[in-house]
Amino acid sequence: MQQMPMIPSKAFQTSFGGSLLKNSHAKVARPFSPRAAIHVVLKSSKANKENSFYKHKKFLQRLLEKQSRKHFVKIYQWQSMGNHLHLLVKCKDKSHFNNFLRAISGLIPRHILNAQRGSAKGMKFWDQRPFSRLIRWAKDYKNMLWYMRKNDYQAKGYDSEHAQYLVHIDKLWRKLVTALE
Repeated sequence: MQQMPMIPSKAFQTSFGGSLLKNSHAKVARPFSPRAAIHVVLKSSKANKENSFYKHKKFLQRLLEKQSRKHFVKIYQWQSMGNHLHLLVKCKDKSHFNNFLRAISGLIPRHILNAQRGSAKGMKFWDQRPFSRLIRWAKDYKNMLWYMRKNDYQAKGYDSEHAQYLVHIDKLWRKLVTALE
């Protein structure tokens, strides 16, 4: 009988990027499944004050819609958190997904910093590579939606405890409405 390895193989990997790659180069491919939703986080410490993602929400909406159509990516939900973005997406083809990430991670800083293509050489906008995590359906997917809802409340100024309470109230309200239908 062979002992299971302590480090999971690539087959079990569901997350990639962000702080997982800090101070290293990618040694494995970004996990992808055409049947799974993907949670993507793009974070920038330069997106503050006048460069905040809040102030560019309409642009982000248009950009995400255009790029999702162009690269055949379905966006279930997205959330601007001032200095980072959350996306919940699904794509049938890995190359389309990677091209989508490449496009938005290049076009967002160009707009926010009002830079021309190729003019910001050496300037780093994103803190890390985009973080992505495969989302299993059902409970994991619902939890992700509620997490994004909680972030929305926090973005509106509620502290974490009150935001969690409001999400709980939302869940109860949804159950009540569903039961009455």
